[in-house]
Amino acid sequence: MINRGTLAANQLCKGAPWIIRLSDIEEDTVRREADARRSWRPASYDPRQNVLSL
Repeated sequence: MINRGTLAANQLCKGAPWIIRLSDIEEDTVRREADARRSWRPASYDPRQNVLSL
């Protein structure tokens, strides 16, 4: 989402962790794309694994 420009973020230098503001995460466009991305991932094949809803 950062590479696509949906989620604004900054790095202090190349290779450093991305700095993401909470207000940017709470934007509707970011939330919609995150929800859509969750549906792209296949469910685990391990029946013992629990679902973690965020």
